[in-house]
Amino acid sequence: MAGERKEIPMSTTDRIPSASQRTVKASHMAWASSQTSILDAQDQLASWAERHGYDAVVGVRLIAKPGVRVIDWVIYGTAISWDA
Repeated sequence: MAGERKEIPMSTTDRIPSASQRTVKASHMAWASSQTSILDAQDQLASWAERHGYDAVVGVRLIAKPGVRVIDWVIYGTAISWDA
């Protein structure tokens, strides 16, 4: 359906626990940042992964970079796509 986003799983490990039997077809370093919130940064990373055809993001890390008046939340990991 138009406008529906698929769920982009994220994991701090090298595999998504619920999909450990799947084979990785492609991977790409990915990151996003937000001055709004951690969840906004995570949503931005998921949106990027979905737009570019990835199925999940693994090895996710989060960094809080203090600025003058705000904190910049930076999230990064490896976007992966699976074999069919």
